[in-house]
Amino acid sequence: MGRDDEATTRRVVAFHREVRTLVDGHGGRVVKTGGDSVFGQFDSIIEAVQCAAAIQRRQAEEPEDGRLMARIGVHVGDVIVEGEDLYGDGVNIAARLEPLADPGGIAVSEAVYLEVGNRVGLPFADDGAQRLKNIERPVRVYRVPPSAFGFSDSATNPPAIPRDLGLEDLMRGVGAPAEKVLGAVSEAVEARLRDRASRRRSPIRIDRARQVPSPAALLIRPSFLVQTALGVFLLLARTTGWTKNGVNPLIGCILLGMADGALAESVTRRRGMRALCIAVGLAGGAFFLGNEVMRVLVWLLAVVAFGTGLQRFGTRV
Repeated sequence: MGRDDEATTRRVVAFHREVRTLVDGHGGRVVKTGGDSVFGQFDSIIEAVQCAAAIQRRQAEEPEDGRLMARIGVHVGDVIVEGEDLYGDGVNIAARLEPLADPGGIAVSEAVYLEVGNRVGLPFADDGAQRLKNIERPVRVYRVPPSAFGFSDSATNPPAIPRDLGLEDLMRGVGAPAEKVLGAVSEAVEARLRDRASRRRSPIRIDRARQVPSPAALLIRPSFLVQTALGVFLLLARTTGWTKNGVNPLIGCILLGMADGALAESVTRRRGMRALCIAVGLAGGAFFLGNEVMRVLVWLLAVVAFGTGLQRFGTRV
């Protein structure tokens, strides 16, 4: 901007237009743009990573003296939809991953890496667990270097200045020119102001993102196997005569509903599947109860769980 603000503005506008076209082509949507940044949402994490790679390959085709070196962060997780905007840790983690990418590269969370793996043909490098600003748990980060998209070494050698670092860290930016340091400080201030403004606007309490494992990973989890085995044991305990207490098979039905719900949620990527399966377990387990009052109470709980599942069913994880 300091050298040629009009030409830079044209490049940024063209960059936004190209990114929007690529996002639309991969089944996503651009939620918002701000300055030189673009925030997009996808239903498919495969499409999201492929779109990120397409953006970097498109930029690598531009002449070195006129292209924009973008960093891209990708995360998969729960979000809160409010109008046309999105909130939640799923959004915040993606924003915090972006500065960790090299200029011209991509940084993804472990959740993305486990879902994508080798299916997109990108050379992911394990960067270890990272502490992200305002994120409670460390996030394991995997990076794809700019060279994977066709950038030359000369285009990516200048030191990267993460926008979330403080002024003291920025001044240690291995001799970066003063204009770059001041620009990074300005971006850091603007980012923090945007974060505060978004928190003030959001009337909903933001929950932590829940990462849903793949079906294959879920089926080998000890907790899933123990839950399923215990549920089957308690359900069969009544029919084999081991116990005449109807509470045991009821608990068994609930455990099986939880296990089936986790598996159904992993397969369909629909958040309400867990509550729907628990509702079925409650409704079926109530038949083992001899007390009519208790049976009605359990059925009421099943209705509540069923309503909760229907309410959340439209949200993808």
